[in-house]
Amino acid sequence: MEYWNDFRALPYSDTILVAAGALITLLAVIRIVQSSLKMFFWVLLAGLGLAAVAHGSGRAPWEAKLAGVELGDVVGPGKEMSLDVLRLLCLKLDESRRD
Repeated sequence: MEYWNDFRALPYSDTILVAAGALITLLAVIRIVQSSLKMFFWVLLAGLGLAAVAHGSGRAPWEAKLAGVELGDVVGPGKEMSLDVLRLLCLKLDESRRD
């Protein structure tokens, strides 16, 4: 602890600490970027792709077709049949579990 206090008593100790800390930080950042440069490229490419999707989805041709359409309109006549099919599938599943 005495050495640290002697070092801190020097007139340029703050400058030395700042320079050493900046150098260590710079070396660490360079090593991180070197090891993850490929990953950074793919993350950047994915971000550009998502930005293109977000920008283009507002003017997509299916937007006009789906405007004002309710789920009930799409399902319509098949509602009752779907319930019967689901009931039959559940019965088959129960039978297969018993075997």
